[in-house]
Amino acid sequence: MGDSRPPALLAESDLFFAAPILRCLEAAGFVVATAATAEDAAERARALAPTLAVVSLNSQPVGGLETVRRLKEAGVRRVMAYVSHVRIPALREAAIAAGVDRLCSNSAVSVRLPELLERLLAPGPGRLVEDEQRRD
Repeated sequence: MGDSRPPALLAESDLFFAAPILRCLEAAGFVVATAATAEDAAERARALAPTLAVVSLNSQPVGGLETVRRLKEAGVRRVMAYVSHVRIPALREAAIAAGVDRLCSNSAVSVRLPELLERLLAPGPGRLVEDEQRRD
């Protein structure tokens, strides 16, 4: 019998940073596939049709908005991307153009991922790109 949990994809090559994100996604009810390269991410997305992808824009060889474009082309409905600095206008514009649904800082993903997932996956209109800064 197959797993009835929805699939998610985590594209992050830094295992130290990936471990808590992976645990959080599993705790949120997802079965999670991981990818350490852009090619792996696109291939797994085509094979698994994940509901959600969480992508590092910092991490090479995963990082980059081309990975996001490829995931969207593969049919991933929601993509959360995280990066060191979210307030760079050119990065925000490029993220929107690539198909990012929520752009977050590394610290927000580390500290508030359950809340961010809930907001990202809630039914609602339009794009969800916004600044996600750590709240103390």
